Amino acid sequence: MNWISARIQEQQRESRKRRLCAWMSPPKAAAPSEQVLLRAKELTLLLDSQQGGRLLELSDRQAQRNLLHSGWVDHLFAPSTTLRDFSNGRARELENLGGLYETQVREGKSSVRAVLTKEGPGLQVMKTAALSSRGRHVIFTHRLANRSRRPMKFLFASEMVFNLKDAHVNRLGEVPGVRRFAVLDPAARLQVSLAFGRPARLWHFPLEAGSGARRVYQGVKLTGVWPVALPARGSWQLEWELKVEEPGGWPRGKK
Repeated sequence: MNWISARIQEQQRESRKRRLCAWMSPPKAAAPSEQVLLRAKELTLLLDSQQGGRLLELSDRQAQRNLLHSGWVDHLFAPSTTLRDFSNGRARELENLGGLYETQVREGKSSVRAVLTKEGPGLQVMKTAALSSRGRHVIFTHRLANRSRRPMKFLFASEMVFNLKDAHVNRLGEVPGVRRFAVLDPAARLQVSLAFGRPARLWHFPLEAGSGARRVYQGVKLTGVWPVALPARGSWQLEWELKVEEPGGWPRGKK
């Protein structure tokens, strides 16, 4: 039995246990949110360590606005997962990368960073957000470590939903082999540029609420996707940069 089949069977057993516990136990109040604030001269980051480090805010001082609807949400998908599966909500999560992370905030001369760590069943996840003390950029890192004796193979995906409008990405689409990418909002005179340490398959589509004529635009979702093959006791690491700048920086989809 491979790792993917084992995880699917384990998820099914856990689901049956949760249904039984929910029937036997009285309802419990939701755990309070644990928010971590990183603040520098140009940018402010607000993240929730109880929701996998989800970004609640990325505010730019010069633009005087929050650039995010939500962000830094990570996924582990089966290798065969497609953009259509993800956009339709049918992508199967092989591992829950959300939930509570142990979090430390470290301040240095050039940056302030949050380091988040989670020990899962066989997989350790460490993620870092480092906010520059002067510039308008953030460095994100992810490290996945296989603690088991089985090899693992999956798609790692990390998503951001920006409060921006760019006609080139406000539609369902996929760009392969991306090293650098830019989202440009001419009306807001803002550009958010992404630079990936590893070539990414980039999925993009608009996030909308409601249906038909009542659909309300909420933002553009950008999701970097990487195939990962982890040997037993092996690890994999990714670093990428987010930069806020004036229009006319990096071109869209440049490899």
